[in-house]
Amino acid sequence: MLSLNIFSFENNLSFYNILKIYVMSFYGELCIYPNHSPLLGYIKSGIVLYNDKKQFFISQSFFEIKNNIVTVFSDVIDYDFSINIFSIKIFCK
Repeated sequence: MLSLNIFSFENNLSFYNILKIYVMSFYGELCIYPNHSPLLGYIKSGIVLYNDKKQFFISQSFFEIKNNIVTVFSDVIDYDFSINIFSIKIFCK
């Protein structure tokens, strides 16, 4: 199982027992599963989806994958299950 830690100026979030995480990197969609090889990268502003149904919005971010722990460093986190396209367009300007 994966752990996801998100750090921002306003708050910090942690999630555990995650089966998979989807993010959009500058090289395309990235799907992270348990035992993923270590990786350091950059995520585009957008939705992060985990366990196929839970989601939140983040601004452009750096991330690290190491030892089944995914760490994201972001300026903006909108942790709301009712995210709509209009609110995403406002954050992406």
